[in-house]
Amino acid sequence: MSTTNAKYATQVSQSTGGRFVTWSNLNNIRNHKKDSYADSSVLIKGKSESPNRPSTVTCTGFQFNLPVGAEPTKVIIEYNHKKNKGSSWTD
Repeated sequence: MSTTNAKYATQVSQSTGGRFVTWSNLNNIRNHKKDSYADSSVLIKGKSESPNRPSTVTCTGFQFNLPVGAEPTKVIIEYNHKKNKGSSWTD
């Protein structure tokens, strides 16, 4: 018998500094409402420019309560991103 449950992080943090672009609205990652996003604080620049990569976002506190002997067989992580090319957004 399989059971599917959606779980959401209760704590969200990010790496910062150097070539990393930080995210704003991190609480939106915990908020599983449609059209609720975390946004980069500035545009992520090209390969040779800085800052040129997003910070790593760490999500914890999913509050799993697995029965003894249970073995998860699949974990699905969903995310969306948009790329700004010039002044227009693409998915």
